[in-house]
Amino acid sequence: MSLCELFSVSIKNPPYDNDRIAVLDLPAIYGGIQRAVETVDAASVEECTFRCVDCLIPSLRDAINDVLEDGGLEQVVDFAGKLAHLERVWGEAEFVRYKALLAAAGQPDLDAATRMMEEAEQYELRGDVAQTWDYAELVLREKYPDLPEELFQTPQAAQIGQKMLDDRLGAITDYGLIRRLDGQPLPVFQPEQELAGTQQGMEMM
Repeated sequence: MSLCELFSVSIKNPPYDNDRIAVLDLPAIYGGIQRAVETVDAASVEECTFRCVDCLIPSLRDAINDVLEDGGLEQVVDFAGKLAHLERVWGEAEFVRYKALLAAAGQPDLDAATRMMEEAEQYELRGDVAQTWDYAELVLREKYPDLPEELFQTPQAAQIGQKMLDDRLGAITDYGLIRRLDGQPLPVFQPEQELAGTQQGMEMM
């Protein structure tokens, strides 16, 4: 399935409330956007409202809708273009790494998500580390490779791993452990702290 099929926006025309809805797959060129606008019988993009209805990265849907509500269609189209390019350049493992990074960072806005996209190669994803005791074993074996296996099959190992995660040098996500290659703490983005401010799609109304 292509990125465009997974990133869609619905479009509506509120001033006339004509119940017409068009689905715009992103990334899109100017002509495609104009045709969608005409489909809902609107005079311009400014006359339309947009809403993300399908996203290659579902966790970004709220961030995308926040930008759309502020009239940031151009920013969303640009993000979709970058995401489409990286889908072609990255393999599946790299794309999953990006999704894990987004999950570890909390709820980044679209500006932060774009920066993280550009910095994704600074991170590694370990799909084999899914529990806190796995993390404790990974970190300790990197320093002391000959430690016995029995040491990590205890509740204490899980507690140690959780304590280690508190320093933000790593985070366990649904995709596995994500951490920086340089050993520095993971970023935590809070949308309200960002400055201004899949493939994804929008709905025009």
